[in-house]
Amino acid sequence: MKRFTTLVLVAVSPLAALAACSTDETSPPVQSQPDGGTVIDPGDASASADVAVDVPGDGDARADGDASSPLCSVDHFCHTDVPKGQNLRGVWSDGQGTTWAVSLEGDVLRWDGMQWSIHQHLTSEGGIFSIFGVGPTDIWIPTDAGLMHGTGTSSASLVFAPVTLPGDETSPIKSVWGVGPNDLWAAGGNELWDVPSAVGRVVHFTGPVENGGGGWLVDDTFPSDSVEVLAAWGSPTSGLWIYGSKMLDFDLVGVAMRRLPGATGWTSVDVPPDPTTPRLAGPHYFLAGALSSDDSVWLSGAAGAESVPVFYHGTKSAAGNGKFDWAYTKRYEWDRPVVGFWGLGVNDTWSVGQAGLVAHWDGTAWKQAVTRVTELPVANMFWAAHGVSKDDFWVVGDQIALHRTNAGKP
Repeated sequence: MKRFTTLVLVAVSPLAALAACSTDETSPPVQSQPDGGTVIDPGDASASADVAVDVPGDGDARADGDASSPLCSVDHFCHTDVPKGQNLRGVWSDGQGTTWAVSLEGDVLRWDGMQWSIHQHLTSEGGIFSIFGVGPTDIWIPTDAGLMHGTGTSSASLVFAPVTLPGDETSPIKSVWGVGPNDLWAAGGNELWDVPSAVGRVVHFTGPVENGGGGWLVDDTFPSDSVEVLAAWGSPTSGLWIYGSKMLDFDLVGVAMRRLPGATGWTSVDVPPDPTTPRLAGPHYFLAGALSSDDSVWLSGAAGAESVPVFYHGTKSAAGNGKFDWAYTKRYEWDRPVVGFWGLGVNDTWSVGQAGLVAHWDGTAWKQAVTRVTELPVANMFWAAHGVSKDDFWVVGDQIALHRTNAGKP
């Protein structure tokens, strides 16, 4: 089964900036796109969850005791009760009814089909920002305390334990992706401001040594002396993608790279420049990246002299050779930042972000989903999304977890 992953935002400086941003924003409703599409901004009252709507109930009362409030919105986003004080940063569904989430508080949470519970506390040194699984009992979580591997006879009995990795231990792993239990990539790095430079670390798992595999091996072809990896994702057909930061003229700038299937090295992902500021044409940083299919990849971040929000959308080129053609979209500088993507097709992608941003791309426009179940808007920061189908996926964020389902209940 092919797996596409959402992007996880982990860059420290952009994170701090987002945390300081106001959630009281308004935006012009429509923005022209270079490729002919439009953006219906989440600030548009005609498309936003902020507009007062008559939400029909489904007979279920909210768990908070408000019997007048339904569990699910008109767009089928069902609210669940998250343990108090848990700010969720990553999510992964196993496709068999169990969903996992990780939090800024260093905890692993498990949804068993009925409720969320704290499954295991992993670290007190820093938050957890990403999670990836290759099966219901084979789950990987990078933490500041090291890479954790969850194994067990069932989801409920899973135990997470640290894994020893080769390479520079001072470069923490920040993201894991793979195509199966014996083909996994782990990547990370850090910033060295006293040099200054960025240092990256990429390791590859090719199976247990005792079963004829090579175990975890350092990828010597990765330019580790110049790129700090912040996120990794991919698919068996399109290969491994990463984004991160490198030092340029004593400042960090965004960089994206790709390793094609079967390749022995990396190629640069050259996204379109900002035409208005040639000197500062490249991305200042990336916030999210993901494949929505083998033919469609998304990146979000900031670029240009004013570091305004941007989208980069890559679609597979007709020229072949696995190349992608890129469209550049410069958004309004007050647009809510997109920090996560998830999708299942070129014309079926979701983005999540600041101040309740949950928007869908249908190939023509981004449209904010209705997530509210009361007259009050959902203003939480959303960080990640993942699922198994367009009618079975999760969106998680600060003290919130929404399950999109047509079943009428979480």
